[in-house]
Amino acid sequence: MLALAAPLYASDSDFWNKKPPANWTPEEIGRLLKDSPWAQEITPTYTSLPPPTDRQPWGERPPFSGGSGPPLQKSLKAPYQATVRWESADPVRIAQKTALPATFGDYHVVGIYFDYATRRDLGSKPVENLQQSAVLMGSRPVNAEIVQVHPKIADGFLIGFPKTSTRGIKRFEFSCRIGLLALKAKFNTGEMLYHGQLAL
Repeated sequence: MLALAAPLYASDSDFWNKKPPANWTPEEIGRLLKDSPWAQEITPTYTSLPPPTDRQPWGERPPFSGGSGPPLQKSLKAPYQATVRWESADPVRIAQKTALPATFGDYHVVGIYFDYATRRDLGSKPVENLQQSAVLMGSRPVNAEIVQVHPKIADGFLIGFPKTSTRGIKRFEFSCRIGLLALKAKFNTGEMLYHGQLAL
């Protein structure tokens, strides 16, 4: 039974390209918004508060700086997850059946949503933290221009990046700091296709 089930799931993994939106099931929509080419569930790592001028993308280990004690020797994972989602992508917008705030009309928009994060971890100035630190790396690093609290999702944030040429870009890397947390997610453009077109 399991041997038969795996290929069936694989064949339906890109249902957004095989079925009209009216036929997407709630389970499929949930998968699109949490685990798809446009969305990832990640585990944040703890770091210190972001320096106000640090906009550099990270390597595999986030930098630790700005604290009063000695630097941490390893990344410490938070006990909960966050979803990083490419909110401006057409399939995501169709699945949610809502429009982004008008101010994001000319931007690539990445959303961050936390499950069970504490006020201590998110800090007292999460919007300012994201404005100072969020970077989208394609052929070059692009800094966030607009950050807003999500109007309908608790502990959710929308981050707008200027649209840039996608020519030759195989992967986008998003990174940011918020409060005591560091986040990083990678998106492969070869998978972010909606009816044959790159959907960002």
